Amino acid sequence: MVGSGKFSISYRNASGVGTAKIGTISGTSITLGSAFDWSSGYSIVSTGQYDKHRTMYIPSVDRIVWVWQRDSNKYGYIRVATPNTSTN
Repeated sequence: MVGSGKFSISYRNASGVGTAKIGTISGTSITLGSAFDWSSGYSIVSTGQYDKHRTMYIPSVDRIVWVWQRDSNKYGYIRVATPNTSTN
């Protein structure tokens, strides 16, 4: 959960770029916000069964952290962001 009634999902889009959305839960409905590119436009490694990226939320400092391996050079990267939970 990212704030009250909010959550974050992270995935590798069709171009291989690491992407995230903030979702809102209201009653029995879920609304997803705009996509956010957290891998700076670079493809992340996919082994076919899973992508080599991890996401975590640190509530004490209100930050989302992404860790991934870039497909082009196999280096590890990290990105930290404050979620905008005022809108989706």
